[in-house]
Amino acid sequence: MQTLKLFIFQLILFINAPICYAIFFALISKKNTPKKYNILVLSKPVFNNDIELIAKISNELSFTFFPRLLLSKICSKYISNFDELNDFNYHKNVNKEDKNILKLRKKMFLIFYYYTKLIKVDAVVSGNFVYTQIQELLISLKDLKIPSIIIYKEGMLPIIKFKDVKSFLYKSKVFRADFILFYNDLIKDAVLNADIPGINSRKTKVIGIPRFDEYFNHNPKPNKSKITLFSFE
Repeated sequence: MQTLKLFIFQLILFINAPICYAIFFALISKKNTPKKYNILVLSKPVFNNDIELIAKISNELSFTFFPRLLLSKICSKYISNFDELNDFNYHKNVNKEDKNILKLRKKMFLIFYYYTKLIKVDAVVSGNFVYTQIQELLISLKDLKIPSIIIYKEGMLPIIKFKDVKSFLYKSKVFRADFILFYNDLIKDAVLNADIPGINSRKTKVIGIPRFDEYFNHNPKPNKSKITLFSFE
């Protein structure tokens, strides 16, 4: 089945029609039971664990998991050096006036314009804001007036390293989403102190680590079939 999906997607890449992308993405997006609000998730395994816990406890939020990495294939059609771009050089090397970048952003807008006609999207949530395909998508979401939220899964560092984080982790970043939620105050303060364009305290909130809730609300009855792994640097 996965091979068939990839074959169909390669064919759609060749056709390069926004409505075809939208239909394909709508068909393969993994959907939860519908609730009052539907949030589109830019899927990534570790991040999905947070979302699945939120879905489990929320009476109002349902989530649709979107195949984020397939957007990279679309971006690479218009950005010749796509594979060379990363969170440190994207904003330095991408010229917003370049004709191919303008074509990409028009294409991305149309894809999600049609997608949101097929699937209800009240907001989009991601675990990061720096990947190239997410940076490009965030521009389209603003044009479509769809709120974008980052549940920031990065920045978990030894405490002694937080004082230097601005120089090696957040240099050259730009924030294009509407809100960013943090695991703890240390990460939030580090990001705010990095003076990243687009981020201010009004867009931030500390929420903890959603997937850890089950450790606090676990069944006290011993379960010998479970193994707890404590990983550390």
